Amino acid sequence: MVQLLPLMFALTACKKAPPDNATSIEAVAPALEGTWRDDGGMLATIENAEVTSLVDHDNEVFVVIRSGWEEQGFSIHYEVPSTQYLVTLRLTDIDDSVLQYRWSNTTPTGESNAGTGAFERVE
Repeated sequence: MVQLLPLMFALTACKKAPPDNATSIEAVAPALEGTWRDDGGMLATIENAEVTSLVDHDNEVFVVIRSGWEEQGFSIHYEVPSTQYLVTLRLTDIDDSVLQYRWSNTTPTGESNAGTGAFERVE
């Protein structure tokens, strides 16, 4: 079984970390802006509090279904074209150089996986 590595975020220059009690996209948007990379090599670009690009380590472009603030946090929903996996990634901690996240995916046959990871800012 192939396990999907979580997104690698590429978020360019972060203006400042959000407050610990951030409860809205307005509070976290400046910290998200830019390009981030995770340990699997995926790059994610965020502009205006939306993911505009997700590219895997092997240059596969993932399809962003939606991204933004939902249920008191920033989430990204995307599809991996080569496997048809549906992935949800939810940020759990945001600062100026690292984004912690939880991810889950569902295969075309309904199997699911989950895990945690981190993105580091690419500058």
